[in-house]
Amino acid sequence: MKLLLCGHCKDIRAIDVVMTVCQCGKTRAQYHDDRWHADIWGDDCAVLGLRWDDVYGLLDGREVAVHSQGTDHPRVTYHTETAPDQGGVDR
Repeated sequence: MKLLLCGHCKDIRAIDVVMTVCQCGKTRAQYHDDRWHADIWGDDCAVLGLRWDDVYGLLDGREVAVHSQGTDHPRVTYHTETAPDQGGVDR
């Protein structure tokens, strides 16, 4: 699971195949149809990746390790150009 974190408004959204937009509208993300690769648009954002076993571990009260790969992740593409305007935007 990938989450989009906007550095402007501090909103966190789950990324989906439908364009996901933060509360202030400055950060957008969208999974490819394979739900494995994602495109990210925004000048101050991050993608948080969670493994499902870590999510379930947190729910069970276990500690989990936090890993960060910054903007150098093989399945996430960061874009500097404006995001495509698509209908059905999740806000």
